[in-house]
Amino acid sequence: MIEKEEQQRRKLFQEVIREMAQSQEVFKNPTKLEKVYKQLCKVYKGTSNTVDFRHYYSDIFSTLCLLKREGIQLEIVSQNLNEVYKYCKKKDDEEFCDKIKKLVDHTNLEVARINYVDDFEKKLNINGESFSLRINEINEQINDVTTKLEDAKKKMNNSYSDFIAILGVFAGIVLVFFGGTSILGNIIGNMQKMETVKAVMMCSITGIVVFDIIFMFIYYIAKLLDRNIAATNAPVWWESIFVRFKERYPLIFWVNIILGTIIFLCVIYYLLKIPFGTITLKEVVIYGINNLYVKHRNLFYVSLIGVLGNIIFLIAYIISKICKVDIGSSVFRSHAQWIDWEYNEEEDKYFVRDGEKNVKKFNSAKKAIWYTDTVRNIREFMATMKTVITISLLRYPYLTIFNIVIIGLVVYLLK
Repeated sequence: MIEKEEQQRRKLFQEVIREMAQSQEVFKNPTKLEKVYKQLCKVYKGTSNTVDFRHYYSDIFSTLCLLKREGIQLEIVSQNLNEVYKYCKKKDDEEFCDKIKKLVDHTNLEVARINYVDDFEKKLNINGESFSLRINEINEQINDVTTKLEDAKKKMNNSYSDFIAILGVFAGIVLVFFGGTSILGNIIGNMQKMETVKAVMMCSITGIVVFDIIFMFIYYIAKLLDRNIAATNAPVWWESIFVRFKERYPLIFWVNIILGTIIFLCVIYYLLKIPFGTITLKEVVIYGINNLYVKHRNLFYVSLIGVLGNIIFLIAYIISKICKVDIGSSVFRSHAQWIDWEYNEEEDKYFVRDGEKNVKKFNSAKKAIWYTDTVRNIREFMATMKTVITISLLRYPYLTIFNIVIIGLVVYLLK
C-alpha cells in the first residue's frame, strides 16, 4: 500500500469514528448500519477483497479526545461500534469481522483510558494536555514495538532455513577438516619415503587449502547470521584491498603469507635442481660462487656484504610493516601538469589549454581529445617514473648510499 492511499484511509477511518458518536437510535436503522459497514470495508480493504490495512491507536485516541472536548459521551461510540460488529458478523466475512472486533476492543480501551485520565485530572485539578501528549508518545511507542515484533516474527519464520544452511556449512567444515588431516597423515606416514622439501611443500599447500576453505565457511556463516568476525571495525576503505584484508582478517592473511613463502622457497629449491645438460642450476650457482671466492676473493666479500645488507634491510622492512612503523623518509610524489580542451564559439575551434595558455587549435573535437589524452598520458607516465626514481633513491637514503658504495667497489674491483 502506498503512503498516499494509507493517509486517505486513515482520514476516512477517523471520519467513521466521529460518525459513531451519533445517537444510538440512528444505528438501530439497518440502512445506517449498511452504510457504516461499507465505509469500514473501504477503510480496511480498499478496492481489493482482502484486508490490507491496520488501524492506529493514535488515530483512535486523537479522534476520541476531540469528541471528548466537544462534550460527547464516548460510551456512545463504543455502543455503536458494538452494533456495527454484530451487523458484520451476519456478513460471513471472518477476517474482516476480526478486524472490527479488534477495533471495538481498542476503542473500549481508549475510552476507558480517557475517562480514567479525565477523572484523574478532575481529582487533581490539573490540565490534561501534558497527559495527552504523554499518552500519544506511549501510543507511538506501542506502534513501534508492534512493528518490531512483526519483524521478529518474520525473522523467526526464516530461522529454520538459516539453521539448515548453518548445519550444511558446519558439515562442510568437518569434511574439509578431516580430509585435510587425512592428507597430512598420509604425508607424515610416508615421510621416510618422501623427500623432506617435497613433504614440507605438500603440507603447506594442504594447510592453505584447508585453512582458506574453513575461513570461507565461517565467513559465510557470519554473513548469514549478520555477525562480524573482523578483527577491527576501523574505517580502512581508502586503503588497498590487501591492506584492508590484513587489517580486518590478520590471522588468515599471515597464515597465507607464511605458508605461501614456504611454498615459494620450495619451488625455488626445485628450480635449482632442474638440469641444464649435464649440470643443474644449483651446481652452476655453487660453481660460480666457488670460482668467485677463489679468483676474486675481495669481490666475493664485497658482494657478500651487499647481499647480507639488503637481506637485513628486507627483514627490517617486513618487521616495520607488521608493527606499522615507518622506517623511510618522507617523499613528495610528482604530479603531471593538467591539460584540457574547450570549444571557442567565436572562432569555431577547439582550444587545448595547458594551464592558463592555449597551446593548440583544432577544427574537430576528436583531434583535440586525441591530442589532450596523448599529452596527458605521457605526462602521467613521466610523473610516475619520476616518483618511482625519487622513492627508490630518497625513500630509504641509507640503503641507497650503501648500495651505491657496494656497486662502486664492485666496479673498482672488476677493473
